[in-house]
Amino acid sequence: MKKISYLLLFVIIVSCVSFGPNSESETKTGFHIIILNNGAEYKGKLISATDKEVVFMINGENRTFNKESVNKIQFRQYREYENVKKVDEIKDKDIQFIRKSSKKWGRSQENGYVTLLSKMSYEILDNNTYRLNIKKGIKILNEDGKKASTQYFYYLKTNSDVKLKYAFTILKDGGISTVDEEAVNDEPINNSYPNYDELRRVKFGLKDVDLESVFVWEAEIVRKIDGLSSPFYIEENILESEPVEKKIIEINNPLSIKLNVKFYDGYIDYPKPNIVRNSKYFSASFDNLPGYVVDEDNIPSYSMILPKAYASLGGDFDAIKENYKNKYFKNDYSDEIKDYSLKYAGVCKNEIETLDQIYDRINRNIELARVPFSQARYTPLDDKTLVNSSYLNVLDKSYYFTRLANALGVNVEMIFYKDYKDCAVVSECPSLRQYDSVLCKYDNGGISLYYSFENQDYSSGQRPLSSNYAEALNISRSDESLTRLDKLNAEENGIEINYICDISGADLTLKRTTTLTGVYQTSWRDKRRLSKEKFENWLRMRTKSLGSDVAIKNYSFLNDLSDYKKEVAFQEEYLIRNFTFSSGENFKFFTMPSIQRDASSTAKAYRRFPYDAGDVSYERIKFVIGVPDGYKFYHYPEDLNVKFSGGVFSGKYSIKDEKLILEISTVYDDALVFPDKYAEYKKWSEETARFCKEWIMIKK
Repeated sequence: MKKISYLLLFVIIVSCVSFGPNSESETKTGFHIIILNNGAEYKGKLISATDKEVVFMINGENRTFNKESVNKIQFRQYREYENVKKVDEIKDKDIQFIRKSSKKWGRSQENGYVTLLSKMSYEILDNNTYRLNIKKGIKILNEDGKKASTQYFYYLKTNSDVKLKYAFTILKDGGISTVDEEAVNDEPINNSYPNYDELRRVKFGLKDVDLESVFVWEAEIVRKIDGLSSPFYIEENILESEPVEKKIIEINNPLSIKLNVKFYDGYIDYPKPNIVRNSKYFSASFDNLPGYVVDEDNIPSYSMILPKAYASLGGDFDAIKENYKNKYFKNDYSDEIKDYSLKYAGVCKNEIETLDQIYDRINRNIELARVPFSQARYTPLDDKTLVNSSYLNVLDKSYYFTRLANALGVNVEMIFYKDYKDCAVVSECPSLRQYDSVLCKYDNGGISLYYSFENQDYSSGQRPLSSNYAEALNISRSDESLTRLDKLNAEENGIEINYICDISGADLTLKRTTTLTGVYQTSWRDKRRLSKEKFENWLRMRTKSLGSDVAIKNYSFLNDLSDYKKEVAFQEEYLIRNFTFSSGENFKFFTMPSIQRDASSTAKAYRRFPYDAGDVSYERIKFVIGVPDGYKFYHYPEDLNVKFSGGVFSGKYSIKDEKLILEISTVYDDALVFPDKYAEYKKWSEETARFCKEWIMIKK
């Protein structure tokens, strides 16, 4: 019966009441609906149900139905204002504000809808509990805006009580049309991984919505909080994609627990808030917020661009680390951890071999559950669950790896980090929820070796490109404050492509050998899991950069993709028809195939936002092109060597043994270009693109 009560608590549409003893479903907060096989429906109260009959109270009188005539019985929760006929009867000042302000907005081609009110009200109930009320008022301004009539909010189910207090459409005559219970769904997000089945979404569709309709809803979430696994933390975008007339973020803190608040301005201007603050209350009220417009390509992330409001309770990062270390990194180890570590890595020659054994076991043999911490928790599972689970997320794999290594006397540390292309860590609002992921570090004679579980095709020592010089929190030791991970070396991750080409008539035969290093290998290793049909579809997609009339002659991987000690190397052969163009009888001309250089994304003279030029990596390309007998190279571009603050490009042509050789090298040491460096990068981009598109001529 605990499960039935839980479902009611979370306002799931309704579950059908099974024919058995009746208990928690009899609640004063709602009523039952009995639906018969003939379509008849009655509102009332379920009194009892047996294998043969159902007793149901209707209008104060008990009626008995044959069980076989009953289709289903639903529980429906009463919602506020369900029996109100006119919106003017509702005295709630926020709803009256929504009603009044809606009259200022007419139909619009520019905006699909306007949010008249977006209000987030937090109240700290005690040291371990808070209540959040979400209140929204929205008006539809055009046909496209009708999609907003489906609304939703998210919550984490453990230790949470949730309810949709009300949801209704304000009709043109001032009447209200309340949401149908059948239109309210409580949906799991990660239920394919029971260990991480935490995040849920309450989704509901408003009815009687048309152009210029206004609808209002409020939800309430009461949640137990924990300073480590699920701390109180707010990270709220100030701007939305559509305009907002009034946005309010308020926090009632009657216990006077230390409240940390910080605003991040991002790269988009916005009207500054009216702030009220004292020891027990904080509010920020924004008026007439425009919908944000990101009209530039290649931004690093919306997290970096959009302004935000942050808040957390008490503490500091040092206290978080100390508590985490004391709770999860004690020197005593469970029997499960001891046994597992000895079983899989107890007889290795050295610490590196030990770590490789443990890493391969965890990363290859345990399925990666792609569930972010924000959708589950920021603390690990218990040892018994770790050892027996067939799937784990990045956090639990990292913790498991660290504990197994530590149990064998190998000093491995676990570190939370924030994607370096996001906005910076806000030290004024300490919380683990600011971090995006986690990895492990081992100090090998002053050189840091990293172990990441972000991808099951990673190898020991490889780590995500997003971790480059990332802000980090070493959670397994208390003597290190906020820090940064090491910078990636461009030579750690990259691609090398060698072309051997011969022109015959107007056609070109091309043999291409692609060799990848570092994390660039991962997407290619994954190709071994494709069917032959899907692989060849992928191969045909690769031919589009070669020309419009390309025939695949041969292809093969040169190494076993399952052998992580060998690099990924792929060889392919093509025939490109009508590759060259002729000018008279003596000249042919062409451009180099497959060089992807395009300066269109830097067409703007100036930028407001940072530009994401790529990743810290290298690319080296070499062409060797032979020509038909009797032809010689008549024209080819001059060499080019250019650089910007984050990278360097070199392109060099030469002739050897009557073949044209082109060698291109591109190295990105820091591919994040901020607006003050954009002009420099724009010039670099345009020069390199022009070099790669220049014509080459051969003469007979």
